[in-house]
Amino acid sequence: DHRDLPSFPTRRSSDLLHGTREDVIAAVYEAVRKNFGISLRWTQLAASEALDQGKTVNMQAGEGKSWVYLVDAVRQAVRGEVDAVQVILTRGHLADREFDRYRKLLTPLGFDVHRMDSDKPPPPPREEQRGARRLRPTVYVGTQQDVAFTKLKHDHIPGQRDSRVPNVFANIDEVDEAGFYMNAHYFLGEGAGGLAPDDVAATVRWARDFFPSRIASGELGIADFVPVPGHPGRLASLTHDGWAKVARLHGAPLTDDQQHRLQMALVAHSHYAEEVDYILDGDKVLIIDGTTHEVMYDLKTGSESRWQDGLAQAIEAKHDRPIRNDPSGQKTTTTEQLYNSEAYGRVVGASGTAQGKGQRFAEQGMSADVVDIPRYYQSRLTENTYVAESSSHKLDMIADHARGRQLAGDAQPQLVLTHRNDLVAALAKRMEARGARLGEDYRMVDARWFINHGENREAAIEEILAWAGEPGRILIGNMQLARGTDISVSDVGKALGGMRVLITSRSDVSRDIDIQAENRTARNGDPGHVDYYISPDDALFRLSNRSEEHTSELQSHHD
Repeated sequence: DHRDLPSFPTRRSSDLLHGTREDVIAAVYEAVRKNFGISLRWTQLAASEALDQGKTVNMQAGEGKSWVYLVDAVRQAVRGEVDAVQVILTRGHLADREFDRYRKLLTPLGFDVHRMDSDKPPPPPREEQRGARRLRPTVYVGTQQDVAFTKLKHDHIPGQRDSRVPNVFANIDEVDEAGFYMNAHYFLGEGAGGLAPDDVAATVRWARDFFPSRIASGELGIADFVPVPGHPGRLASLTHDGWAKVARLHGAPLTDDQQHRLQMALVAHSHYAEEVDYILDGDKVLIIDGTTHEVMYDLKTGSESRWQDGLAQAIEAKHDRPIRNDPSGQKTTTTEQLYNSEAYGRVVGASGTAQGKGQRFAEQGMSADVVDIPRYYQSRLTENTYVAESSSHKLDMIADHARGRQLAGDAQPQLVLTHRNDLVAALAKRMEARGARLGEDYRMVDARWFINHGENREAAIEEILAWAGEPGRILIGNMQLARGTDISVSDVGKALGGMRVLITSRSDVSRDIDIQAENRTARNGDPGHVDYYISPDDALFRLSNRSEEHTSELQSHHD
């Protein structure tokens, strides 16, 4: 009995962490069971073995990857030759959640756990000689953006102690999104933030006003612009003759700067939309990531991402905001440069959509060997597709279906995921028109919601996710509720068929995006259902050079 693992005190478990590799696995297994009531599955331990061997893991959504990273982080952090371990998440609120979990579990076992912060980097690992290990086991939790900007601002990565070459190990969640679906270029501007000089601001505003006044007077027409193929209403640039006409209207040849400012004004008005590509917060224009829908703004430090080359200034002028300086110089890094750095002794990761991307992973400094981990439970996900005449009709159909089930007494919890951030508010308006009450019948989470909740976002999102798993609830959100988000459906909700996920479009980027979105349900062997809603004006169909044929096929399906 005295050797029975559940009877071990915390101190003895900590001792096991410095024993054999089997001791380490046993200790972390029991620590998770004691603290969280979770017994890790053989599939999770098999995945941790693959990470330990330096391989990339393909593991389906809902199979418990977050525990796999924790097991591997512990295994690597106690090794004598490893300085520190980074656990890298794709979204800030997920990093906040995992940081709290790691700190609760690992601090009593003799670990230091830090939340990454590029403005106030946490301290390096502390000296603590124990056997072959000379440093205290240390884990850093954060986002890829935290890592990149720590490097750009301070010329070191979290876990690096001094100027010598460190040996930091990294675990990357949703490794395919982190590697190439997200914007993998990071820029640190120098001299940005203050107001632009008066002459610069005057030129930006001149460019903003030039096209509307000339189009209104009839001096410029649609024939003077080059349209963007497949994107009705978007203009790429002026035609050659259009530029000549603009110079005549201006009364003098355009300078290079004037021509560039006009081009940026055209792009700002034609390509970038409020609540889709950015939100306004006071005088600031805050970027919405096109894939994750995360606002590129650090709520704790006030650091923000900014479009370059005059585009941000054009958008500021578009909304009559103060025009700020563009950077006078910049430091840059990419995902490939970051993870190929000699500071990393090993970079591994996992995703439910990692298969077939080995070469891309190798280019990013990771293993091209992708190990597929089978599901512990067979998937019980079912699927349906609805076809609408237009985007507007599609939103009406979604609201009718979601609210109609609720009114009919169908208590299956529902999650609506929108492929554009602005559609969250559009659907909320339709729900209100059908008698639904915000906060009682439905809730909504969009980019502005995260900004409004500031540093309290972690507690707020956890409360909403707990609310959403109960019978009769409808949660409407952007893609921040897709990858990495786990809604715990109540037992009553599971008995009603589990979570029903309604998705506003098929992705025009990759089938991987759809897989991640639909797998917010039917997790851990539970039942679940996904409804896709498509229409002929979806971006996916605009990509095809057979758009008329596709439209005909869709209309026949709808009829």
